[in-house]
Amino acid sequence: MTREPASCVASDTAARAAYLMEHWKVGGIPVVDDLDVDRLVGMITERDLAEKVVAQGLDPRRVKAEEIMTRPAVACREEDELDAAVQLMHARGIGRIPVVDKAWRLVGIISEADLAVHGQETEHIA
Repeated sequence: MTREPASCVASDTAARAAYLMEHWKVGGIPVVDDLDVDRLVGMITERDLAEKVVAQGLDPRRVKAEEIMTRPAVACREEDELDAAVQLMHARGIGRIPVVDKAWRLVGIISEADLAVHGQETEHIA
């Protein structure tokens, strides 16, 4: 798991989310309610940006994260077994999953790249 991943707030723009993805070289950004509280409220992926902003001809500087984020976010708890997180990723066809605590505060993210680096089987992950 990558601890303290980059995140944005729902009022940020799609352009800000895209900038964070490019800057941190990631394919998705968790959306939180507040950067101090970090309660997970959604997720924005490269696909969301492509389908909901670019393909629609919208200005990413005017579209808010809350308009394009997937909600509720698919997440796992920090006490969950890794196999359960991998199965959830596979079942939902996602390449990354936020990790939250009991209050749904963002504590990390698990990506297919994390699994590959640490030797986890990833053939069954979409």
